[in-house]
Amino acid sequence: MLRKKTVPTALHGVDTLVILTEYPWGQRDYERFGVPVFLANGLSTEVWDLTSLARSDMAACPSSLPARRIASLAELRRALSSLPAGRVLLLSFIAASVQTWPILRTLSRTRLPYLVIKSAFMSSIPPQLTNLWRRIVSLRPQPILDHLFSLFNPRLLGIAPPRFAFVAGGSQARKLAAHYGPDTEILCAHTLDYDIYLQCRDLPRNGTGSTAVFLDGYLPYHPDCQRLGVAPYVTAEQYYPLLNRFFEALERRSGLRVVIAAHPRSHYEEHEECFPGREIVKGRTAELVRDAGLVMLHASTAVNFAVLFNKPMLFLTSDALAPTPWGRYTQSVAAELDQTPLNMDAPLPDVLPSLDMHAIRPAYARYRDRYVKTKGTADKPSWQFLVDHLRSGGTAP
Repeated sequence: MLRKKTVPTALHGVDTLVILTEYPWGQRDYERFGVPVFLANGLSTEVWDLTSLARSDMAACPSSLPARRIASLAELRRALSSLPAGRVLLLSFIAASVQTWPILRTLSRTRLPYLVIKSAFMSSIPPQLTNLWRRIVSLRPQPILDHLFSLFNPRLLGIAPPRFAFVAGGSQARKLAAHYGPDTEILCAHTLDYDIYLQCRDLPRNGTGSTAVFLDGYLPYHPDCQRLGVAPYVTAEQYYPLLNRFFEALERRSGLRVVIAAHPRSHYEEHEECFPGREIVKGRTAELVRDAGLVMLHASTAVNFAVLFNKPMLFLTSDALAPTPWGRYTQSVAAELDQTPLNMDAPLPDVLPSLDMHAIRPAYARYRDRYVKTKGTADKPSWQFLVDHLRSGGTAP
């Protein structure tokens, strides 16, 4: 258990939060999922790692920070039964699937109140752009089972509705909560990226906009592809030489210096040949975007930072990437921002697209309102919305 700070304000009976995770957490997870906010507000906070139950493919991965590892359903039942009724709220980060069904049923049988989080991301692939045959041949048994599982009413599967649904984002976030019934209270907040934006918005800036930052997706080596045993969207041989040639041409044309904002799960120390001679920075994406003169990307949730800091963007694709699901995702996100991806296989145009901020500013405002922040909400940490709601009397039953 992480020790709480003593504060005079009572939280209407709830003084303990238990966070349930389906993969080992690192420092980034502790911060973005509210642990510092909860501790600062006097809530005792525990993290229970249910990886062994929820993700058998990751069961051997240790958590890098303090967490209670739960190895069996029997152990989970014992742990839940020891919690003080009326004083605890569970925060479930367990996605509903066939494999996690026993976990969710176990939680429901305890009758302890729990919260789920929903984030308003853009839908990945426009249906009209998806080839039916490609979808059929790419199907694997587990995703099919999980899709069928999602079609059932949770109550019929023995899963009680959550006490709270914490929906993060703008107007699209509210749509995610439409299927919840009267037993679930909806709490709307902004995305977790907005928290990071608030943290670095007013800090001293580095440089004068002389960099072009690339939001790396680690596409050829992404760990999810390795874990699922599927081929990456592009190979390293197809991808990195082309990307570096494009960067060199852009630097000559624009005078900007390209910096790589490494994907959080990347390990470029094992692939030094990918970006030879370039600065690679990990864990500071928001700052890099804030200080850049240009942001380059395929499709990334970090597009939120470019929108919030009003930075010009270049969406990049290639002959190899464009026909893939990730290429279509890139096209979809770019279209939402009134832009068209630039094909790196084509000669660099004399006039780069998407750099007229006056023309695209309305699209940025629209994107922010749909996917990042609800109009009129306070500029405070997103998880503070939950704490303040509990303090105001929104107690778990």
